[in-house]
Amino acid sequence: MSNNATQSLDNRKRHRVSDSANMESETETETPPPKDKIEEFQIRDIFQGITNIQNTLGGFMLRMDAQGRHLDELTNDIRGKHGMQEQVELVQEQANDTLYTVTELGSNQEKMLRELSRLRDYVIKLEFRVNSQEKQILELKARSLENNIIINGIKEHDPERGNDENLAKIIQNVFEKELEMDKESVGNMHIKALYRMGDRDARRKFPRPVCIQFADKIYKDMVMRKIPVLRSKKSPIRIASHQPEELREKRRKLFDIQQKYAAKNVDTKIKGDKLVFTRSGNIYRDKLGQRPSADEVISGEEIKSPISAGKQIEDNGNRFTAHATPTESLKQVRGVLIDIMRVPTVSSASHNVFAYRFKSNDGTIHEGADDDGEHGAGRALLRSLVDNEHLNVTVVVSRWYGSKIGARRFVHIKDVGLSAVKNINTDSG
Repeated sequence: MSNNATQSLDNRKRHRVSDSANMESETETETPPPKDKIEEFQIRDIFQGITNIQNTLGGFMLRMDAQGRHLDELTNDIRGKHGMQEQVELVQEQANDTLYTVTELGSNQEKMLRELSRLRDYVIKLEFRVNSQEKQILELKARSLENNIIINGIKEHDPERGNDENLAKIIQNVFEKELEMDKESVGNMHIKALYRMGDRDARRKFPRPVCIQFADKIYKDMVMRKIPVLRSKKSPIRIASHQPEELREKRRKLFDIQQKYAAKNVDTKIKGDKLVFTRSGNIYRDKLGQRPSADEVISGEEIKSPISAGKQIEDNGNRFTAHATPTESLKQVRGVLIDIMRVPTVSSASHNVFAYRFKSNDGTIHEGADDDGEHGAGRALLRSLVDNEHLNVTVVVSRWYGSKIGARRFVHIKDVGLSAVKNINTDSG
């Protein structure tokens, strides 16, 4: 029997004992109840206790059944389809996949860094070889032309067209009359080649120059020694040693620099491809230094300069673009050149021509330019900055070569370059 049933019987017994005691105290003369009545009450109480126990057990069974169903649900949530256990396993599988992916990415990144390092080393080596080969090619060009002279100012006549003998007679006449060379010396000269340079064009303002290739440098020197005679006569004819275009362009730049020093009463002299200060004997060197190297462009930080792009021009397969940014010192100019070369696709251009111009705190104007193989383009770009009075700016014009377009290339270079300079204020605003 349960504790509740036992307590109920005890309570009933105590009540009956108490009641009988009270009855005896009040009426000692009352007659006690019969024995069969007492047994009837006891049996009824027992059955009542049993009923209470059954009800209590039924409640327990219901609660246990509910808890069982709840446990079943929890078990199904944990182990059933799409349950917690399956989800935990799925998360674990995803975590393993992620770890594998991260490990693989890390390995690929290390491999990529190694490859980039090798590629950088290879590009630097390749740049060194290209520069060395360009110098060797330039030396070979100069050697092949060392016996040549170029004569400008000889008018073109119809009889000489397509007839080298007529041109030879014209040159002989120039040597004898303009240079005042004796006829015998002129007749003994051995000329290997004689021709007009370039195609005939009626639109040309000046006659095409004449190239003469002597068999020996002795004959070239004989002619070159007579150049002072032309100057004394103020003759329109000009004679110069035939040099590669690269050297001629460098001499033109040096001549411009020489003129600036002459304005400051500083004596200089051009010797070959160098500008020498007469008093000190020192050689002029560009303060900006060499063009940015491949190592400088590849390595280092991201682009920091505020770069403005100009318009794009296409002409017969050629493409021209430009980028410009403000600069106020040579250090800034060099940094800007590196940044612009990092702009996507700029480094792939056939030529990256640049020009800079700025005024320092003492009022001195510093300017310079570089052709990057597009002979004459750097000076033309700088001249356009001067003509339009642009200061404190560096501009780079990129050309992707398609085919020859003649002097139009200089028009396009100046046009896109100035458009980039004008966009500086627009972009900054």
